[in-house]
Amino acid sequence: MNKNEWWDTVDKNWDNLKILINDFWGSQKTLSITAEAAESFRLSMQDNFPLDFDYEKAKSERDIKLWDFFNSLWWKIPESYNIWMYEGFGVLCDLCAEACDLFNDEI
Repeated sequence: MNKNEWWDTVDKNWDNLKILINDFWGSQKTLSITAEAAESFRLSMQDNFPLDFDYEKAKSERDIKLWDFFNSLWWKIPESYNIWMYEGFGVLCDLCAEACDLFNDEI
């Protein structure tokens, strides 16, 4: 995946990604925890990314801070097998993983 493909993936999956954002950013949706130890670790890793981050603006401006936002969003999602019912979760994981190599020179 190259940078253009990364942004294309964001665009094509934006509606599903926004469902994750709406359910887990700011208001914590509850899912049954299926990995207790991983959930304990996840809770210890919460960051201080600003809750009022304008992710719509970051997307439209192709701002790499959207990758940081996605990483923070990933940490806010409970360790539950049920998360895979969200169509955007696998995409979120892929976007976070791919961006490490693609945008490392920009951060």
